[in-house]
Amino acid sequence: MVNVPRLDQLRQTKKVIGLKQKKYDISFVGSLYENNYYEQITYLPAHLKGYLDGICRAQMQLFGVDLLPELLHEDILIELKKYVKLDMDQTYLVTYGRLFSDLFLKKYISSMERKERLELLAKIRQVALFSGSHWAGEGIDCYGTVDYMNEMPLVFSLSKININMTIRSITSGIPLRCMDILGAGGFLFSNYQPELEEYFVPEREWVSFQEAEEMLDKVVFYLQHDELRDRIAENGFQKVKREFTYDKALEKMLGIVRKLM
Repeated sequence: MVNVPRLDQLRQTKKVIGLKQKKYDISFVGSLYENNYYEQITYLPAHLKGYLDGICRAQMQLFGVDLLPELLHEDILIELKKYVKLDMDQTYLVTYGRLFSDLFLKKYISSMERKERLELLAKIRQVALFSGSHWAGEGIDCYGTVDYMNEMPLVFSLSKININMTIRSITSGIPLRCMDILGAGGFLFSNYQPELEEYFVPEREWVSFQEAEEMLDKVVFYLQHDELRDRIAENGFQKVKREFTYDKALEKMLGIVRKLM
C-alpha cells in the first residue's frame, strides 16, 4: 500500500533533503548483496560447487519459476550438510534445503543478476546506483544510500527509468519497491512477476523484462520515447492512487471482517 497524498505532495514540491536535484536516465535503488553467504564458502568440493553454480546460473535466466526446490536433490543436500552446518532446531518450519536456498543461493543469484544487468545497462546509458553496496563499474555512478521517506521517492520521480530487480527469495506477490516507484509517479521497469501483471496492465502502467536482451532493447526504446514513457508512469501512479492507498486497503479488510461476523 502507498501513502499517495504524502508522495504526491513531495513530488509536486520537489523538496530535496540531502539529494542533488537532477534527472537520471536509469536508476536502481537497492543492495547488490555482495557480502552474501554463498560466496564466502570456499571449501566445497569442485563437483558440488560446480553443480550449485550451474543451477544458480539456470535460475538466473528465469522469472516466475523457482527451479531450486527441484534441482536441490536429496543426495545433493546430504552431501552439502557435511560442509555447511545450519543451526536448526524444532522451532524451524522450513527444511534445510529451503533455508539453504533462501539464505545462500538466492541472495547469490540476486547479487550476480544485479551486477551483470547494471553493467549491461551502463553500456547504453549512465546508470545511477543508490545503494549501501560499495561497487561501481564503468558507466555507473554510485551515490550511496537515500532516505526512504524523503529522498527515495524523489529519485523515482526524477528518473526516466527505474529498474526493479526482485530478490529471488520473493517468488510471489508484488514487491514493495514496485509500489514505492509507482506511488512516487516513477516509470516502473521491473522483472516479470505474475501478480504485477494481474493488478497492473503491462506496457500501459508498467513495463516488464526477463532476459537481458529484452531488457536492453526496451530500455533503448523507452529512453527514446519520452511522451510514452511519461504516460505509462502517470497511468501507474493513477492506478495506485485509485486502488492501492491505505484507506482503500483498510476498507477492504473491514469488509472481509464484516462478512465473517
